[in-house]
Amino acid sequence: DDDAAAGLLLALREPVREVFASDSFAARPYADAPTVRALFEDFLAHPRRHDPERFWRLLNLELWLRDAVDADAAPAGPATAVDEAPTAPAPAKPDHEPNPGKELDLVSAEDGRRYRRFPVQTGLVDRDTDLQAYLRGEIEDFFRDLPADAMPQDAPWHFSVSEKIVAITQGRSYYTWEVRPSVAARVLSRLVTRTPAGIGLGDPTTMQLAIQEAGLPRIVLSAAAGAAGKVAGKRGVFYNVVGGNVRAIDGPTTYSTFPANVSAKLPPAEPDRVAAEVSAMIRAADIPAWAKASFAGTVVMDANDIGRNALGKDTAASAAVLEAAFADNPLGQGRERTPLAVVVRMD
Repeated sequence: DDDAAAGLLLALREPVREVFASDSFAARPYADAPTVRALFEDFLAHPRRHDPERFWRLLNLELWLRDAVDADAAPAGPATAVDEAPTAPAPAKPDHEPNPGKELDLVSAEDGRRYRRFPVQTGLVDRDTDLQAYLRGEIEDFFRDLPADAMPQDAPWHFSVSEKIVAITQGRSYYTWEVRPSVAARVLSRLVTRTPAGIGLGDPTTMQLAIQEAGLPRIVLSAAAGAAGKVAGKRGVFYNVVGGNVRAIDGPTTYSTFPANVSAKLPPAEPDRVAAEVSAMIRAADIPAWAKASFAGTVVMDANDIGRNALGKDTAASAAVLEAAFADNPLGQGRERTPLAVVVRMD
């Protein structure tokens, strides 16, 4: 049974790791080796989240191929160039430096002010992560390591939290194999235009989440309105009809690091409440007094290369101003691992 299969995998973790880390496994076309390794590590930490038979099938196939096909090949060694894989995390960077290809400062098209966006790099979170404790550690580390001239002490700043990590810690993110798409989800997902910025509802798993979130009648009505809008040359009609929560549903993307490359997620629940709780935590955190005095609040932000949406906030700044400060998507959406930002109004 699954318990026995999982128990044996746990007992054999080291030899299984060696197989999944081998050159021969990395060279096979049937699986993405970095993702398999990441999933196996997640299985070791959280066995009940995964189907152990998946790992047994991959393991047995690899061992059979070695015996039946690679009999004359040299013994497999450790995989090389793991960090070059598309799903490998980006190298570590200081929090006061921009992401590669991005700028720290941006003059907002909304209010004409200059904003400095510090992208905060983090580790992975999961549904067992205590969001408040996790964010407190990150914000305290940020101000502890901040260079003296990086931001004016009297400049108002706000904290931006990616909606993705909020949703993950709320248990609203799922591995794709945890979602069972209906026939309706499979059909409707084919009607969605995919963009390089994200898969949106163009995957059966994300469409199924949308149906669960909004209901099938509303999704069908919105799809019909969207089709009519396309004929009339109007874009975004589907999302305008279906509502903002569905807009924030997102799915697996090959350019993202694990687990985003194998996950589908709902928008976070009660983002305004989350923003208020984060702000209260920051005001109680171990950060300099001047930082507390100039702190202006928190926003839960959904941003990518084609759009921004402030899902929840407790700051006096308008959603339009908050979104405009992220016009160039400074946190990225691939391997950067920067779901947080300290955003400073510089003038």
